[in-house]
Amino acid sequence: MPDLVQVFKALANEHRLAIFTLLRDACCLIEPEEEAFPTPLADNALTVNDIVAHLRISQATVSHHLKELAQAGLLVRRKVGQNVYYLINTDTVDAIKTFFALASTRRNHS
Repeated sequence: MPDLVQVFKALANEHRLAIFTLLRDACCLIEPEEEAFPTPLADNALTVNDIVAHLRISQATVSHHLKELAQAGLLVRRKVGQNVYYLINTDTVDAIKTFFALASTRRNHS
């Protein structure tokens, strides 16, 4: 189970939440005919440059926030050639879903 305090702290920043949301929705950002992602990666992988282009915040700011999100366990980094791609860590998302599902179940049964 990830440290949920760190997870929620990471998502409490507006830029980090925007980056996380962008990665969540990334499969819809790239036209299918573009060769944006090498085949070993999922369609929702983005580089720092991809994120900078969509959010229009500096590369240094994006890199800082990606580091914070990765340290909280929310992102996974994958290096392919010269590029580093970032993806949402689905294990952490599943743990968050479980946390809220348990809270919802206990509330409904009390």
